Amino acid sequence: MFTGYTDQTGDVFWGIRFNNDRAWFAEHKQEFQDAVMTPTKALAGELYDWFQETYPNLHLNVHISRIYRDARRLFGRGPLNDHIWFSFQNAIENRGEAPCFWFQVGADGYGCGAGWWMPAASGVQLRRILDNDPKRAEKLLRQLDAQQEYTLSGPAYARPKGHAGEPVGRLYNMRSFSIESMHPFDERSSGPELTDWVKAGFQFLLPFYQLFEQAYRTYGPSLYRFCLIQMKNPADAEDILQEVFCKRLYRAPVFASPDHERRWLFRVALNQCRDAWKRSSRSELPLEAASAAVTPEELVEIGNQVSEMVLRGEPVETMVLPIAEAQKLGATALFGEKYGETVRVVKMGEDSLAFCGGTHLDNTAKVGPFRITSESSVASGVRRIEAVTGEAFLNLVDEMNMRLVKAAELLKTTPMELINKAQSSMNEIRELHQTIERMKDKLFAGDVDSLMFSAKDVNGLKVVTASRENTDANDLRKLGDFLRDKNPNTVAALGAVNGEKVTLLAVCGKNAVARGIKAGDIIKNIAPIVGGKGGGKPDSAMGGGTNALKLDDALAAVDDYVAANVKD
Repeated sequence: MFTGYTDQTGDVFWGIRFNNDRAWFAEHKQEFQDAVMTPTKALAGELYDWFQETYPNLHLNVHISRIYRDARRLFGRGPLNDHIWFSFQNAIENRGEAPCFWFQVGADGYGCGAGWWMPAASGVQLRRILDNDPKRAEKLLRQLDAQQEYTLSGPAYARPKGHAGEPVGRLYNMRSFSIESMHPFDERSSGPELTDWVKAGFQFLLPFYQLFEQAYRTYGPSLYRFCLIQMKNPADAEDILQEVFCKRLYRAPVFASPDHERRWLFRVALNQCRDAWKRSSRSELPLEAASAAVTPEELVEIGNQVSEMVLRGEPVETMVLPIAEAQKLGATALFGEKYGETVRVVKMGEDSLAFCGGTHLDNTAKVGPFRITSESSVASGVRRIEAVTGEAFLNLVDEMNMRLVKAAELLKTTPMELINKAQSSMNEIRELHQTIERMKDKLFAGDVDSLMFSAKDVNGLKVVTASRENTDANDLRKLGDFLRDKNPNTVAALGAVNGEKVTLLAVCGKNAVARGIKAGDIIKNIAPIVGGKGGGKPDSAMGGGTNALKLDDALAAVDDYVAANVKD
């Protein structure tokens, strides 16, 4: 049974935001399970049961997110999200494309809503629905405008898709949709009444969800089933469908009719499936094994095999044969396609014999020099190898040689000695970094003595407040650790300004904690002054904000807080 989130819930998420690494999370994983996952699973379970009882015809499934970010989309950020969510969707087989109800909890609070983030081809059908029945959407949007709880947001197309008038035009030209309500942690989130609030929100959002679902059902499921039949694997089908929708979004022609659009979508889907099968068929590895990245050694071996065939100068023969005869020769046919009575067969020496309607050189030697440039994953179990030949190969070699010479010049060495020089330089950089860290520790030690000398005595506790310019969170944390360890009676609050961002740190010695002064409570008290929030443990906590002009006011409030809350 869901009983609410606690203060520790926000503290855990703020800890993740300021300590975003797997080592820190491993130390606090049990706190995360107790304060975040356990209540979230309870809330999701109650809402799932409610959906099944109240709206059984929706056939909704529940999905709870992971705390770990997708490794392919880190974009320089840490490996952990500072929030988690769960969603309810009908089309669980293709979760990324379908509309959903959702709930989210994180460092900034909680919220719920309904959304449709990847309508792709189905967006065309939504606009068709709006054209045919504008009063339906107009009624929904006027209901949305008449209340203050939920707001509609989402990016618009760079080029408007049409002019439908207000208020319907807002939906008409949006690329994705989110109707949401977000709140900081409050009394509602700390009790079971949060469940009723989410239920009421989902009931209000149900007509919007049904509108999006109607549009999605036009193309999404049928395309998915088609891709699943071709690929025989749900993950592969989802990847292919994503490719199709991306092509629809960015490369589609102007469609003459709905039938033209539908034929185009299914033709693109078939071509994507064919390409995936072609790529996988060129490897002797099973499809499952092909999902792993190709090692540098394997790339070299593949390149050597291709180059060997090029150097042999194998003739490339094309033949038009009866299909039965072609099959007897062992020609490879893909996808279980249906062929006519005659087929075109392409033969390259003794290594390749396949049905193919494409164009080819008449001899493998004409490929010229060959060089693999990259390999990547394009679908589940499918990898793509890209290469250059001929003049493109020569241009690549010239460019690489120029870069090699330039790199050698920068390191004041020769290309032949570049690796040794680079390794030596890395060792020097590592030693310099260690030296800098040792110097920082000495500076921090001196800074600590100065700060402790200026500390205020508040009922026997040493209260230290200070601000620093252009100091990152790690250095601020290190300085705080020095202060806390210096004296068990220490209560320190430090602030740093980097651009428009304010970082706050509070630390408390063990005697201060024993007397009722906790770092997490200090941060919760002063962070709102700078327009932010935060939390943490009794002996160390961090927070942040955006109003740098209020940093002095926030630090000044620490003395009064300690005086009012310290126990004798």
